[in-house]
Amino acid sequence: MSPLVRVLVMAAVRLGLLFYAGWFAFAPEALGEGTSMVSRIGLVLVCLMLSILLGEIDRLRTHFSLLVGALRSAGGGSAASQAAASVSAAAAAIPLADEGSKDPKASVEILIRALAAPDLDTVSKAHKHLQRLTGKDLPPEHALWQRWWQENRDDYAGPPTGTPGNIG
Repeated sequence: MSPLVRVLVMAAVRLGLLFYAGWFAFAPEALGEGTSMVSRIGLVLVCLMLSILLGEIDRLRTHFSLLVGALRSAGGGSAASQAAASVSAAAAAIPLADEGSKDPKASVEILIRALAAPDLDTVSKAHKHLQRLTGKDLPPEHALWQRWWQENRDDYAGPPTGTPGNIG
């Protein structure tokens, strides 16, 4: 069923439920003359709850379809797992660098891998900490930082003196 048809059918069903809720509440002939007020109120509440439930189901369907689309665009499978691992490793490395990591080269390597993550917030944070740890002002591009690291890894001695990442 196309999304437009689904939305129209859902709206028609919800409007029908609201119509029946009003009919049960205000039309004496709806349930017969001998029907108690408690029965009427119960049917009204059932109709209203069903209408609300259908709306929530529709919202959940929308959120799940957005989530599936985001996962598909992330590449799925091992690429998504690798990106998630890089993000987790970068998040774990950032506080270590602030505390004066014993191996600042490992922190730089993890942060460079995090630049390849699909999440822009992760890339931004990794870039900020790479600039702080290295003193370099390269753009937040994984390939540029990877090339710089290959050329400068052996000479890297840690964060520049006087920066928050350097305890010395």
